[in-house]
Amino acid sequence: MFSARYLVFAACLVLAARVQAEALPKYLTIDFVLSQVDGGHPAVKLGETAQLVRRLHNCLEPESPLIHTTLPDSGCGYWHFLTARQQAELLVLRRFFDVALADKAAARDNEDMAIAFIDFDRASTRMELGQTSELEVAELETEYQKVRTATLASQAMQRSARSLLAIAMNRPRAFIEEVRLPDMSALMNWEKPENEQEFYETIENNNAVVRKVGTELGEEYRQMASSYLRHATLELLLSIDLHQAKRQQADVLRHYRDLNLDRNRTLYEFEVKADLGDAMTMQTAARVEQMESDINLVIAIVILQMLQDNPVGELFNEN
Repeated sequence: MFSARYLVFAACLVLAARVQAEALPKYLTIDFVLSQVDGGHPAVKLGETAQLVRRLHNCLEPESPLIHTTLPDSGCGYWHFLTARQQAELLVLRRFFDVALADKAAARDNEDMAIAFIDFDRASTRMELGQTSELEVAELETEYQKVRTATLASQAMQRSARSLLAIAMNRPRAFIEEVRLPDMSALMNWEKPENEQEFYETIENNNAVVRKVGTELGEEYRQMASSYLRHATLELLLSIDLHQAKRQQADVLRHYRDLNLDRNRTLYEFEVKADLGDAMTMQTAARVEQMESDINLVIAIVILQMLQDNPVGELFNEN
């Protein structure tokens, strides 16, 4: 009797897990993940006056020298000038893109591992035929094991990224299958304002945190917040310059890898080259780098829009 009850209980648990897993669409979109951030989200409930005071005191701490950072980033960056809801939305957005990047990187490493195994397997066959040495086989097996470890790590990152996205959406037990990237071309073609001073004033006038600081904490706090908001905006504009340069670099690299693969494919067809492995993996790696540079640029531009209190969901074309 106990065993039967246990089996029924276990079946119910499995069914409950499946129902919970099926609660999310197979392909998550940005619209969907942002819709999970509502007034009941735990992170949104943290936005109280005490948090505003803590943010501003953080701004008064010594700033990190720019020379030690990859991108300009002081101790009082944009994060302090986003509302609790905007912070939760930005975190969801970042986690969404992390899943897409993790999948792309895993595909790259899987391809790399397959090619490394083929090289090792062929060498093993040649060694059996007396056509190569044990040393060469050992060298190729070492490389294969190295790539295999990297592949296992990237697969772990896929699971980790999905778990963090689920938590960011306040759906920690939900199962995430795939994410569907939106059309980001409009954001990537965003142009910096010609008049930076006017842009600073627009952000200052529209920023929800600065308005709340003025209302709840007084004019002195508002002036201090405004000054650091201008600096955070400057940092974002500088980082956009660097992200655009990195995106151009990644685009040139991807184009070169495409041409290199075409050349190697021609050589392979004429039996001049034994395989296409290296060219294919380098092309895939270049595409991963391009995706990462695109996403970093988009995130920086989205933050600028959020600082102006523009709804983040309207910035992407989901059609």
